[in-house]
Amino acid sequence: EPLCQDGTFSWQCHAGGHGERAQCPKELPFMCEEMTCGGFTPADQSGKKGNKDHCCEKAAKDCKLGLRKCPKGQAGNLRTWEIERKKKPTKAEALAALYKTIGDTKF
Repeated sequence: EPLCQDGTFSWQCHAGGHGERAQCPKELPFMCEEMTCGGFTPADQSGKKGNKDHCCEKAAKDCKLGLRKCPKGQAGNLRTWEIERKKKPTKAEALAALYKTIGDTKF
């Protein structure tokens, strides 16, 4: 499962109240710029429903809008924010690895 901003592993980061998708799973390692995945969220004020998470794909070419851009203030190319992991880490371990890679920042 993808890693959400709050350290939860879920395919529905935004819809589940866990912040943005922070890392794609090893099986789908490429995080896309488009935010059209993750399950439907409740209707917003305009009455529209839609998916709000960045998509994860097997290949970069499958991303319709290209790979996800670095967050504001982040230099370099993080590609898919891939963090090597051998086992599913605890929430604290996942957040520590994420912050070590991208810095302690709010999205």
